[in-house]
Amino acid sequence: MKLKIYNLDGSLAENCVNGIRATALYAFDENLVSGESFILQIENNEAHIAKLEADTFSVRMTSFDFQNLVALLKSAKLQFILKIFDICL
Repeated sequence: MKLKIYNLDGSLAENCVNGIRATALYAFDENLVSGESFILQIENNEAHIAKLEADTFSVRMTSFDFQNLVALLKSAKLQFILKIFDICL
């Protein structure tokens, strides 16, 4: 099974563990996979998924490039909005 994940800006994401878990639940619920485990191909990686309980899964990624994540975060243009409220009781 193969999964493509897109970022908000339309670029191809390397992974999204929450998306992988949602895909795993869907695959098991719809009987798209047989057995209690399967491998999900994602961009430049594989997710090894094992069903532990009815709605509980183990997701193990074959590789993780921490340096790539750090470089991505450094290049990201993040914007934070801070709101301070006075609360009177």
